[in-house]
Amino acid sequence: MALLLFIQILNMSDRLSYFFLNSQGICSPPSCEEVRNSELNGKPFILIPDNNVCTHVSDYSSSEQDRIKRAKAQHFLNYCRTSNITVLPDYGLLERASIPGTLQLNNTKFIDCKNKFWKRFGHNSQDNNITHIVEEIESLKSVLYPFYAYLLMIKMILIKRPSSRTNAKLNIQDLYEFTKEIGVNLILPWQFAIAVFGGYTELNTFIQPKKKQDIFQALWGAAWDLFYGYQLNTGHFAASGF
Repeated sequence: MALLLFIQILNMSDRLSYFFLNSQGICSPPSCEEVRNSELNGKPFILIPDNNVCTHVSDYSSSEQDRIKRAKAQHFLNYCRTSNITVLPDYGLLERASIPGTLQLNNTKFIDCKNKFWKRFGHNSQDNNITHIVEEIESLKSVLYPFYAYLLMIKMILIKRPSSRTNAKLNIQDLYEFTKEIGVNLILPWQFAIAVFGGYTELNTFIQPKKKQDIFQALWGAAWDLFYGYQLNTGHFAASGF
């Protein structure tokens, strides 16, 4: 059984390193000794970079890459090389190379991003094989699409009726009616919805568009984040990484 770690940005643009998360939340990256011992015990750590991390690493040599993003990518690369931890980026690369909301894959972009990513690790051979990721797209739809639908509905409810203790019951009722209609009941989006509806406003940033994003892109990215959280909590992953 692998020990999954997810690495991402968490909306702190001035931080010069990424956040590591496991099933318990934000954590410290495992030491070289911990990585080595986990391998010997048959429970290796698996480090799963998200879309943003994969983008920073793939675009490391780009003239458009800013100083902070390059520094984050360099810290990530240094850690991976020093610790010899297993890195599985395919889901993050898929998120980057597919059309938001559809999982329609741009094959050329995926291959290009993947080869640029691994080149930063010293792997200079070109790998044009995408069979494994294409095979997983259909199974990913069964998880990502419901997450996306939940988040769309949550956002619509919040536009109609902002989160507050007064509105919480009505908002939850609206979401409940929606889940009955689509026939899909998922714990993770419900946990998120209850927190947001109950007034935990910090979570609103999770579904707010960032610079140059529209609301649908933002919600699609949030659906991927829920998916990563789901994987961390279940320990299941369908492809070779995310």
